Amino acid sequence: SETNLVILDACRNNPLAGELARPLGLSRTAAATRGLARVESARGTLIAYATEPGSVAADGTGEHSPYTAALLKHLETPGLSVLDLFTQVTASVLANTGEQQKPWTHSSLSKVVRLVPGDDSGVPERLTAEQLAAERVFWESVKDSANPADIQAYLDKYEGGTYEVLARNRLQALRRTEPPRAPAVTPESVEAGLELSRADRRLIQSGLAAEGFDPGPADGLFGRGTRAALRQWQASRGEAATGYLDVEAAKALLASGREREALALLRRAIDVFDATDGRVDLPRARQLFEQAAQSGHPLAIMWLAKLHFAGWAGYDEHIKKGQDLAQGVIQEIERLARSGDREASFLFGSTYHSGLAVAEDHEQAVFWYRKAAEQGHATAQMYLGMMYESGLGVAQSDSEAVKWFRKAAEQGFAIAQHKLGMMYILGTGVAQSDNEAVKWYGRAAEQGHALAQYDLGMMYILGIGVAQGNVLAQNELVEMGY
Repeated sequence: SETNLVILDACRNNPLAGELARPLGLSRTAAATRGLARVESARGTLIAYATEPGSVAADGTGEHSPYTAALLKHLETPGLSVLDLFTQVTASVLANTGEQQKPWTHSSLSKVVRLVPGDDSGVPERLTAEQLAAERVFWESVKDSANPADIQAYLDKYEGGTYEVLARNRLQALRRTEPPRAPAVTPESVEAGLELSRADRRLIQSGLAAEGFDPGPADGLFGRGTRAALRQWQASRGEAATGYLDVEAAKALLASGREREALALLRRAIDVFDATDGRVDLPRARQLFEQAAQSGHPLAIMWLAKLHFAGWAGYDEHIKKGQDLAQGVIQEIERLARSGDREASFLFGSTYHSGLAVAEDHEQAVFWYRKAAEQGHATAQMYLGMMYESGLGVAQSDSEAVKWFRKAAEQGFAIAQHKLGMMYILGTGVAQSDNEAVKWYGRAAEQGHALAQYDLGMMYILGIGVAQGNVLAQNELVEMGY
């Protein structure tokens, strides 16, 4: 053959070199020779060594030694001459061993030899000294960085570069020491981070219901019904319908839930105060009014102000305390009344009626009572009837008074039932009827209205509208009225 290539990767010393030296009488210096000795080549021959004469090549830590790895990397490059091939191999080995291993070649080739044919376009462009220097500067600037992105930047810029193996090793080491990544943020994880109690969840369900989205029972358990209601609520606000809560959504729904529960307490308080849904129970009414007011809801606070101001529900009359409470919420009561809230309309009318936090104005009182009464508010209907009966803020009319007393009485309002009974017994605004009077007194008395119980007892005693009854029963009714 005209061309001969010999490639030697001498990776180890001869472990028997010392033992062989002693019987041959070799000196310790001769016996300590490392690696392969220099060999001269015949014409047309190239001998390539993994390292220079007298040195030992590294085994490496991977599948191949640094020399073999570099040789495999460049061996099949199209159009690359043999001399250029081993030049690139030398550069790679120097870079990847920190210049501790320097490959060496001995050549007596007399022509250009290419192992893999290729046209000029397939021959890699040989880097200039300036390009190699620029690469080296870049590598020196990032090689000690603790940021994996810096090492990756070198690999991206100098693909197949001189320091590629070192760069990949450094990158691998950095990634092993990177802190664990934070878990991905999901709607579920955001809600879990809120650490809502079961009571909070129950309030949120109540808030959904208050805003018209039915979550099912307010049990504090977020099942399918609650998730569906949450998605509907989010969609109504133009938000992503995930069915899970973030901070702002939780705040909004908790506020709605607290308002709904405060209003529920207030309704129960009014019911047992006015006996619109059962019996009069003033101690219980007082307790419920105070619980509702503790939520800070303006309607509940205004009711409490009325009770202190007038000395109702077992409170001593305390005009200043009532005024102070009312002054704190009067603007919000007005805002709610003007927005159409019927409870606020009634309360706003009552402030004008009594001069609580505003100047007394009976015409304004009638205006706002009527707003609430026309929406079916029983207490407002009864008060509007009283305004017609007395002629305050409106032309006096017994028939109008009876009309509004009847509307309230038919809703179960005990005070209005008693008033209607009085109108019948007197024949004021309606045809006189003892029987009708007994009927309405009886309904009010059954709910614990004290005056109705007294008046009904007297009618039994006197036999008005009813036959005279058992004296003991009559006396019991009278005593209940005192």
